[in-house]
Amino acid sequence: MANRYWVGGSGTWNTSSTTNWSTTSGGAGGASVPTSADAVIINGSSGSPTITLTGALNCASLDTTGATCTLTSTGTLACAGNFTLSTTTTATFWSGALTITGTSTVTPNGRTLNNDLIINATGFTVTLAGNSIFGQGAANSVTLTNGTLNLNNFSLTCNSFLSNNSNTRAIQFGTSGSINVNPTTVGNFYINSTGFSYTGTSLITVTTSSSGLNPSISITSSISGGLNFTLNSFGGTYSEASGNVYNNLIVSNGTLGNSSRIIYGNFNTGTGCTLSSGSALTVFAATAGTQTITPNGKIYDFPIVFGTGSGTATYSVSGAFSSGASRTLTFNNGTLQFTSSTTNTVGSFTTGTSVLKYLTSSSSGTQSTISQASGIVNATYLSVKDSNATGGATWNAPIASSNVDAGNNTGWSFANPTSTGNYYLIF
Repeated sequence: MANRYWVGGSGTWNTSSTTNWSTTSGGAGGASVPTSADAVIINGSSGSPTITLTGALNCASLDTTGATCTLTSTGTLACAGNFTLSTTTTATFWSGALTITGTSTVTPNGRTLNNDLIINATGFTVTLAGNSIFGQGAANSVTLTNGTLNLNNFSLTCNSFLSNNSNTRAIQFGTSGSINVNPTTVGNFYINSTGFSYTGTSLITVTTSSSGLNPSISITSSISGGLNFTLNSFGGTYSEASGNVYNNLIVSNGTLGNSSRIIYGNFNTGTGCTLSSGSALTVFAATAGTQTITPNGKIYDFPIVFGTGSGTATYSVSGAFSSGASRTLTFNNGTLQFTSSTTNTVGSFTTGTSVLKYLTSSSSGTQSTISQASGIVNATYLSVKDSNATGGATWNAPIASSNVDAGNNTGWSFANPTSTGNYYLIF
């Protein structure tokens, strides 16, 4: 690998001009244009240049340490290795992309790069060495095509994050790494889960500071355990792909549209968010542990399922719960725990699966209230404790249907049904 030093002040980096290239720092120009085997070095001897990139360019690495310079581009740059910017480098809007193709450490030193970033490093790892801001132009994005993105406990902020293919791809979050989708116009987070994996504690944030921006979130198929999302878009509506899978989902602000979704962890709807109503199903699918649902006064006007298969998770509702009057709440397994001394309103309560499940209050000995306006509830395989059933509906949990009266209940009928009909005595 050879070194190529930028010399002579401002100029154009293209595929043919040798004017500003030297084999030594501060030396004479005339060296060949950098290739994918050459390290590009812009330093204090480069003359405080503005460097305009045009065409399809290549380098083995790029380092502007010690330079006061401006990079601007209408072309593309493929970098096979490390990409390092000095604290006095300015990277203005690029219409083309920066593509990382091999093992690389990206060191932005607080610089904002207004360009697309493409990670196409098959079998290699691209590691962040600082919080990074990429793709803040109107149509820019960060795209993970191949290889591993190691966030290294830093944040990656971008207009959109895309990884739609089925190649082998991975994200290493570490303990505090995050991807922040912060759009200036449109903003998307798309992942095709085929070929995708991640390690560490995931965090995806979607944030907009102005109204009218409608970020789109699409996670095709299933990512094991789901990713953690915090949605904080002021005045916008989140567009979800049908069947998105989440671990923890926090909606602080903005409108969450009605779409089918699966949540393995906590679900928190903040006071600043709006929930759209509709018939699409939300499934809480944890198999173990305690998951917290925090409505914050929001009406969950869509059908809900708690539990799949034969899991033992506890679904703990923090504060009062209310679903739409025409929506069904299906309780399949585990424990559904309402906050004591609250009234929790359901449209239609039903129990599924032939597995004993537990309806309880958060404080033993203190009831929570479950209310349904009308109809007949016929529970099966349900253990009820510290529950007041009310609201106009008839609440049946007959012992003969494998239900359990675990104590301190009112409004429930645990009596076995009485047969009716004609009786004949034969002498």
